[in-house]
Amino acid sequence: MSGSAQFQDYLPRVSEDCVSGGSKPITAVPYDSLTPAVADVTTGRIDAIVADDPFIAHLANQSFGRLSVVETYVEAQPYGVAVAKGNSGLSEELQSALETLGRDGTYTDLLGRWGLEAGAVEEFTANVTNAPETE
Repeated sequence: MSGSAQFQDYLPRVSEDCVSGGSKPITAVPYDSLTPAVADVTTGRIDAIVADDPFIAHLANQSFGRLSVVETYVEAQPYGVAVAKGNSGLSEELQSALETLGRDGTYTDLLGRWGLEAGAVEEFTANVTNAPETE
């Protein structure tokens, strides 16, 4: 995706590494959504897609053998869950649910089902921040 961290940060760094190592630079092609990118990979118009591990794993799983994941967990990128300010009840329930999934093994099972074990976190933390008020 043209506005993604992969497009704006990761691919330029990898391209620089390629050039430093004597290879050609990567030509990153911007897409507004992954659907046309997937179509272009399966038809050979582009060579590869770089996106979030869970999404790539799902695409490969649903591609009837037309896509494969050649590398997983290139770099960790943290994710968060945003909840409306003042909705502490939902925040607490989400925290509790994540901790339960971690304790009972469901979290590990789900990661294993998609081949994403390398991205596991040791603990689920709440990082409550107060965004500035908008006018």
